[in-house]
Amino acid sequence: VNPGKYDIPAGGTEKGFSGPSLSFSSGIDKQTLMDGYVSANDAYLDTNGTIVSSFTNTKMSFAKNLREPDEIEIDPYEPTLLLYAVALLDRGGEYDGNPEWNYTHVNLLN
Repeated sequence: VNPGKYDIPAGGTEKGFSGPSLSFSSGIDKQTLMDGYVSANDAYLDTNGTIVSSFTNTKMSFAKNLREPDEIEIDPYEPTLLLYAVALLDRGGEYDGNPEWNYTHVNLLN
């Protein structure tokens, strides 16, 4: 279930795959992200209902404890690395290829 926590093998697998996969999903006892939600919008409309843009905008939200047993502690005042991946759909509605990990840094509190 996404968003979720994953065990990411250093260097990928023997076949070179290092993208997200449910086979790397952390066990249910390690899934500590709460109230996870993902939404996607394919178009933005102006106040008259006219399409302003047609790119897909995806939003993800979740809650997480900053301190957990056997995990790296998160300092809410410092940048925190957030890994994510997006599996694109091809024209037939199938997942297209091996999605790459992307990353960003987030500050939880200023």
